[in-house]
Formats: sequence, C-alpha cells, structure tokens
Amino acid sequence: TTVCAGTPVTLTASATGADAYSFNGGAWQTAHTATVTVTAHTTYTVKARSAAGCESAEATVTVTVEAAPTGITLTASSTTVCTGTPVTLTASATGADAYSFNGGAWQTAHTTTVTVTANATYTAKARSALGCETTTAASATIAVEAAPAGITLTASSTTACEGTPVTLTASATGADAYSFNGGAWQTAHTTTVTVDANATYTAKARSALGCESAEATAAVTTLTASSITLTSSSTMTTCKNTRITLTATSGAASYSFNGVGWQTYNYSYINHNATSTYTVTAHWANNCETSASVVVRLSSSNCTIWTTCSGFTGVSSAISEGGRNWSDAEAYCAYKGGRLPTVSEMQCICQNSESVPGGIIHDNVTYYWSSSIYNSLARHYHVDNSNCNSYPQFDYYTNQIKCVW
Repeated sequence: TTVCAGTPVTLTASATGADAYSFNGGAWQTAHTATVTVTAHTTYTVKARSAAGCESAEATVTVTVEAAPTGITLTASSTTVCTGTPVTLTASATGADAYSFNGGAWQTAHTTTVTVTANATYTAKARSALGCETTTAASATIAVEAAPAGITLTASSTTACEGTPVTLTASATGADAYSFNGGAWQTAHTTTVTVDANATYTAKARSALGCESAEATAAVTTLTASSITLTSSSTMTTCKNTRITLTATSGAASYSFNGVGWQTYNYSYINHNATSTYTVTAHWANNCETSASVVVRLSSSNCTIWTTCSGFTGVSSAISEGGRNWSDAEAYCAYKGGRLPTVSEMQCICQNSESVPGGIIHDNVTYYWSSSIYNSLARHYHVDNSNCNSYPQFDYYTNQIKCVW
C-alpha cells in the first residue's frame, strides 16, 4: 500500500456470487484484477455485480506514494587533476538511503574514489529505503592536466676529472619546476654537481598544478689522475737565500711550481728565504690535475751573517756581458769609478744581499768575479748561490762582473 511514484500496482477484488467487477467507476469486466500506475496518494474503488446485474456495495483501498530522494548533488575533491590521480566523489540527497555511482552497485556510503586518466564526467543517483530512485542523476566533470612533455637532461661534460663541477641542464615543455637526483623542487632548470665517481644523474619536471613528468637521465664518466708527492732537497735550511730543489712525482704531462707557468720537467730550483709551503700542480695526459705541497723551514742558528761589508760603500748590479777578459773587467770597473771586489767582499755581498745596495739576489744565475791572474788566465772565484761559499775557476773570460767602490 506504499509505493514509489510511477510504480504499477495491481488491484484485486473478490466477492461471493460476483460475475463482473468495476474498478474506480470504470467499465465492468469479468477479470477480478486491474493494474494502476501510482503517482500520488490515491484511494481506489471496486464494485461487484451478479449475473442478474445486481451490484454490491463499494470496496476501497488506499495506496500511499513515497517520494524519491530530492536535491541530489555530486561534487569532486578536485575538478582538474594530473593523470592517474585519485579523486573522491561525494554525493548528497535528502531522504537517501543508498547511492549508485556511475551506474554501479548501490552502496550506503555517499563517497567513492576514482582514478582519473582522462577528461571524464561522473554520475550519481540516490535511492530511498523503499527503493525509490531519483529520476535524474547528478554529475561532476573532471579535467586532466598533462604532465610536462619531452623532458631531457644534459651534462656540460660527459667526462670530467674527479672533483670537477659539472652543470646539469633539464628541459621540458610545460614545466614549472625541476627536481634533480630526487632532491627538492626548484624553478631553476640547472644545477651543479661535483663529480667524484662514475654516476648517472636524474631529473624530473613538474607542471604548475604539480603534474610530474617521467624521469630523464644523464651519465658522467669520471677521469682520475695519479696522486703526486713533492719533496725538497732540504726540509730545513740554515741560511737565507739557500738554493733548494723541489722534485715532484714524474709521469705527468706538465708541472706548475708555486703557481708560476707550466713546464715539462718535474723539478724546480728555489732560493729559500723563509719558512714556506711550496706547491706543485701536475697536469696529466687526460687533462686532469693533482697537487701536492711540502713545507721547508728556515733556521739561522748555524749561519754566520756578515752585517758589515768593509772596504767599499756600493755595489753595481750584475753586468752580464759575455766574452770580457780580465783586463776588460778590470778596465770596466775603473771606467765605472770602482774596482773588482776581493773574495771576502764577494762573500759579504752574498750574505747580505738583502741589505747591501746592489747586492746579489739569488736567482739561480752563476756569478763570477775576477780577482787575480794566473798564467795569463783570469782567476775567477765562483760564489755559490746556495751557501755563499766560493771556489776558484780559471778561464780566459768572465761571464758576470760586479764592481765595488
């Protein structure tokens, strides 16, 4: 007696001695049933008639109509999403006892989750406890935003020396941000990595909505260089201006000692004047470089420094004019208003090269001074750059001349 609107209902009449029936004042019929479609609360009637035409009293029955749920709505947790994103659909209707989403089975829960892979319109209907359904379905449309496309990742160099910085550059159509090697998202499409081993680097792109692309990769091969050592012919000197030899591990293509130029040989001469750290950088055939250093100290406890050079007041700069004989040298100094120095004066100049005007600055040049003649040969006293000691040499000519006055 209670049905949904539009539901067909069968009315059944019964009376003793009846030959025909009339439903709701309609035509007489021998059938004792009739079907009506109920759209509202209604009281239906029936009368019976005998074969002689005698009619019975009227019988009635009332059928009540239950309304379907009203005001159905369907909302999506997001109306624009990335492909593959789960979206929650929520339905609501007054008087609803169950819901059906997208034509599926009825369920008491008023929500469902869908995974969106393309633009789509989803639907929902509601049903009352009696089973009365809403006549129309509610709908919600969800649009899918594409992830950035065509992502690439390039390295500024595909082979790099160990410890070298390499710039990674990512590019993708529609990208708003990038993540390198699984790190934080950033708007810059480049990043710098320091290569310490063979590695494959990665990058992903993200749209403004947060849709992520596939992953791009770039491989960088690491080149290694042999380690080197730097040794000194002495780790401590007792006098300033002592000449030391720095020697690096051999095998490199070129060397730079103390940041000055490049050379193919693996040693360098240094005039040591203070406790210092000396360095060398080796450049290898694969264009990689390695460095090393050594500390050389200075202790003057065993060094006799001549603080006063007697017998002269000035020293000329070194005069390098090869081929001068003894007479030329002596005459030249006289021409300059001076004379050739003695051996002791030479040593004094050497020891006090930083304080004597015009004194020797030890630059690995061999200086000769003429001081006597032996068998018509000029006798030269060589003052060694490393320790200011001297020893005799005999020659027709002098290479370097110094004069005092």
